[in-house]
Amino acid sequence: MTSSFDAGFDIGGTQIKYGLVDRDGRLVLRGRVRSPETMAEVLTVIGETWTGLKKKSPGPVRSCGFGIAGFYSVKERKILQSPNYPIFDGYPILPALRGIAGVPVRVG
Repeated sequence: MTSSFDAGFDIGGTQIKYGLVDRDGRLVLRGRVRSPETMAEVLTVIGETWTGLKKKSPGPVRSCGFGIAGFYSVKERKILQSPNYPIFDGYPILPALRGIAGVPVRVG
């Protein structure tokens, strides 16, 4: 049986950290990239990083979580206000991330 993995992203104003864990929560891959200045660039970097994570993963990636500082509205599926990264303010981030990942996504 092939193990599956879960990915996580910590999106901050200066860098985006990411990692991959196995089913037991052991970190198997991690990295970081500089945070871009525009939302279009952020989504491009996340997409490229996501593609790279899947290629490097020792097995299928079953889900992805994104941590973004700020106030997130579950109902509206967007960041209402992000003190560290204001380009996220009011942006409907969940649909965008789901479109990139193609697996179950959580935002917190």
